[in-house]
Order: sequence, then structure tokens, then C-alpha cells
Amino acid sequence: MSKKSLDPVGVYATYSDLFGVKYDKRKLVDFIYDLPLGGIITVLSQMNSIEMENKFIRSGFIAFLEHQSLDLSNIGDRFDERILYTPQGLLSVWKWVLAHGDFEKINVNINLETGTYIILYLNLIISDYLYEDENQNQNQNQNLLYDFFSNINFNASQDPVATLARASILYDEVAREVQLFNKKEFIDINTEFLKKYGYTIKEYLAILFAIHTSFIVEGDIIKPSAAKSIDNFSEFLLVKKMELILEELSVNMEQAREWSRENISMSWNFQLFRENPLLKLSDGLYLSINREFLFEKVYNQLFYKIRECFSKESEQIISFIGRCFENYVDLITTEAGSLSSIPYEVISEFTFGGNRSPDCIIKLGNKLLAIEAKNRRLKLDSLISSNPETIQFDLGKMIEEPIVQLHNCMKKLSDRGHPILDGVDQIYLLAVTQGSIATLPPFIDAINKKLVDSFEIPIKAFYHMDIEEYEWLLAITTNKESRPLFRILDNKAKLAPLTSFKNFALKHFYSKKRLDFINRKFIQITDDFVKELAGERLTIH
Repeated sequence: MSKKSLDPVGVYATYSDLFGVKYDKRKLVDFIYDLPLGGIITVLSQMNSIEMENKFIRSGFIAFLEHQSLDLSNIGDRFDERILYTPQGLLSVWKWVLAHGDFEKINVNINLETGTYIILYLNLIISDYLYEDENQNQNQNQNLLYDFFSNINFNASQDPVATLARASILYDEVAREVQLFNKKEFIDINTEFLKKYGYTIKEYLAILFAIHTSFIVEGDIIKPSAAKSIDNFSEFLLVKKMELILEELSVNMEQAREWSRENISMSWNFQLFRENPLLKLSDGLYLSINREFLFEKVYNQLFYKIRECFSKESEQIISFIGRCFENYVDLITTEAGSLSSIPYEVISEFTFGGNRSPDCIIKLGNKLLAIEAKNRRLKLDSLISSNPETIQFDLGKMIEEPIVQLHNCMKKLSDRGHPILDGVDQIYLLAVTQGSIATLPPFIDAINKKLVDSFEIPIKAFYHMDIEEYEWLLAITTNKESRPLFRILDNKAKLAPLTSFKNFALKHFYSKKRLDFINRKFIQITDDFVKELAGERLTIH
């Protein structure tokens, strides 16, 4: 595991790092206009889909620069450990190329190696201008932490296998189980989804999976052609629905140019690319702008697509999806408990004295972990604007308030002398959110101090995790040779109290694992997808 994969914050290289001055912006516009646009975006599309900081690309680019000028000998030393290119940097290159490229050169190709190095050169130049025209320059030191916060969360990655399995279980299985909900809260989201879009959630996920897979750059080797057309999927029975979804996912060149020009100075605003991760060319071909954004449609963005099936005023749909998520957390916790060699007692939500218990409880001897599942995600302004007020709001809703809710619930159980606490003298609290919220030590330290001061009963430790981190924790506990869950949590509190569970686990050699339940579901789901796409109809349960 490389150091870069563990560190939450890195420093990216810029043109001025190497040459001492920024590249003239007017010359940059002219330089981009003279480039063979078709070749550049073909290479750029694939660079957004391969491993960041590819060592072969890095070493080749440094050698390329050294050959350009005698003044650049030993340039590798100038880079030091700086990151050569980032997802944000490459997306910024997309903006500049679309805003200032010559559309008449859309069919002009380029040598693939040269095109790769030109894009990296542009990335260095543009990185000097990422914050130039923004209000972020004001009170820069004060807002630096918030910039880091946006950076970390923007670059957060997701496990494709777990993400796809979770989306299908949550929205196509749990959401159909009427008996899991009371009559007032249940909503048939699958029927409403079909009515609005003309395809089912399962068909949508199957088609997304096929499109996403088609843009994989095999072996991280950039090829002369990267575009796809509907003809690539002509053998699928769902080709008409796939054509519809391709259109929904795409933006044309003119629209992309107009938006890029309007938003070129907003360094974190890639919202158009997130909403439309495919670029539609005039000949009916599609290029992937960012494959990570494309995959977000599977889970993070699917929530909003479902939300749009209902009126903006509807609170019931928010509550229903929240209940689906709570049931999902209970499902995987129960599954993990049944597979563990350690005799955990997993207790689902129950009512007491007109109150609801935590969504799920895990007990082992004198220890109890209370879990609260929240259907919460970062707001857009937290990601693209580094807005301090919005970030603090999200920290409150995703971390602080769920922990307070858990504490208050456990206090009520304690005050009543509830038998669930018999023999328990160590209480742990855990907030689990749908969306990821990678944090920084100063933020967590402030929240922790505030929470500790508010507690009225003894709390051994408290944590927050996103759903993928929680799935990882459960997977670790199902290992036959694993230490008890509470030992892992104690180590986290002792050794890494202010960092994410993900960084703690990687640093302390807990290899990335998935629940067997998730792996089995992924195999079943992808088999179902093949049947859907090939035309073998499935029974809708």
C-alpha cells in the first residue's frame, strides 16, 4: 500500500513549481486552440479512467520534459513527492479544452504518447489558475481547511462491487418488502420509477453497468479510439432503453462549451460533468468525461433520480428511503453476526415507552454498540464551493446529531432500567451515513469535545462511518481469525481518534474486505443483468 493511498491530503504540482512563473493565460488559450481537439479529448477521456499517478506515465512525462530543454535536467527532483495529476486537475483540463478548443479540429487525431504528455502539461499550467478568480483567495488561511475538506471528499472513491450490490439490494429488494414498513410509510418506488422513466430500476442499473464497463481502459493502456455508439450495444434487447439512458447521461459539445466558459474560474464546480458524465459528439459517438462520475449514477445519484419521481414537497419519500437504509444496515449486521465465530447478539430496532431504540444494536458480554443509520449526503455547496456554513451544517447532520440522538436514546433506556442494558457497562455509539464524509482532524476534534461535554451517561467511545466503511468493519469481524469487533473499535479510538475508519484500517493492515453476502449478491445481480440485457426476462418480485 503506497503512502499516497493513505494520506488524506497531497500537494499537486504546478507549472510555476517547475519554471518559477505562471504560464501566460493568453498564450494558454492560443495553445489550446491550436491543438488537434479530437485526439486530445480521446486521450483525456481515457486518462480519467486509468490509475491516477500511473508510474509509467509519470516517468515518461518527466523524461519528455527533460528532452525539451537543457534547463530541465533532474526535473524529477523538482517534482519531489508532489502529485503530477489529479481527478480535479484533469476535469479542469476538460473545462479549458472545451471552452477554448477549435471544434473544427474534432476529427484531427494525435500521437497517443504526445497527447498524454500535452494533457499533463496543460494540467500543470491550469493548476496554477485553479483558485485565481475565486473569492476563495480572500481569507485564504481561514478557509484552507474547508478547501481541504472539499478536496478530500471530491476525490473519495467507492468500491464498484459493493456499490452496485448495495444499490440493487436497497432499491430493488428492500424497497419492495412491504412487510418491513408500516402502511403509512411504504411507497412503491419501483412502480413510480417505471412510470416516470419508462424502465425499471433493475433495467437502469443493468444498463449503467454495461455502459460503465464499456469505458474501462484495459491494462491502463490508452488506445486510438475510446468513443462508443449505440451500435456497440446493438445485440442487447434493451437497446432502445439504453439509447434513452445514453441521451440522459450525455451533454453535447456546444452545451459543454457554453457551460465550461461560464464556470471555468470555479475550480470545484464540475456539476455538469457529474450530471452528464458522457460527451456526445456530432456523429452520435459518446466519450466518457469521467468514469467515476458515471459510476456515481449507480448509487449516490440514483437516490436523486428516485426523488424526482415525487413532488418537491413530499417528505414521505425522504422518510421511506431513510427507512430502507435502516433496514439495509440491519440486514447486513444480522448477516455478519450469523457468520462470525464470535457469539455477537444482534438486536433489531424495537420500541419502548413510545420511543424507538437505535436502528441496530450489537452486544458482546459487557459491551454494547448502538448504531444509527442516516440517509444523509454532503450538500453540493460542501463539494464545489468549500462553503464553511454548509460544511458545518453537514458535519452536524451527518456526525454530531446522530451521536446525540444515540446518546439520548441510550440514556432513556438506562433511566428505565431496560433489560437490554443488563450486564452492560461499556456503551459505544456509531453513526452510519449513506454518503461519504471524509473529515479533517480539527473538525472532528471540535465535534468530539462538544459531544463529550454534552454526555450525561458514560460513553466508552463514539464513531462515524459511511456505509462502505461499515460494510468493511463487518467484513473484518466475520474473518475466522479476527479479533472481536470491540477490540477493533478500541484500537481505532486509541490509535486514530481523529481520522476516518478507512485510513485507520489501511494504516493498521486491515486488508480491504467485503462481506461474503455482498460478493454473492454481486454475482447474482450481474448474472441477472446479463439475462436482462440478453432478453431473458426476470420475474419481478
